[in-house]
Amino acid sequence: MSRSFLASAVVGSLLSGCSAAPKPGSSEELAERQSTFEKVDANHDGHISWDEFRVGVTAILEKENSWRAAGFRTMFPGQQQSILRSNFDKMDTGHKGYLVFSEWKDE
Repeated sequence: MSRSFLASAVVGSLLSGCSAAPKPGSSEELAERQSTFEKVDANHDGHISWDEFRVGVTAILEKENSWRAAGFRTMFPGQQQSILRSNFDKMDTGHKGYLVFSEWKDE
């Protein structure tokens, strides 16, 4: 499995929910994205910093029961961090160093 595929799959899995994800664009999908964003935004300032992203997403993936999360957990910590950083940077479209809710989606 390629690193870029796994990177997209891991974050995509996180952002779209687990196995029974609601239909993309639905109000349920939006509510799930908002809830996950709020969980990762540890200081509740409306922005997800790199540190909040790294800690929050890792914690969620440690608990998630999916093949994607399991694959992520088998990687060395440096590989995990590299994948997370790559996804964070891709999502941070304004290159601000943090994510806002409108960027909190899998593309």
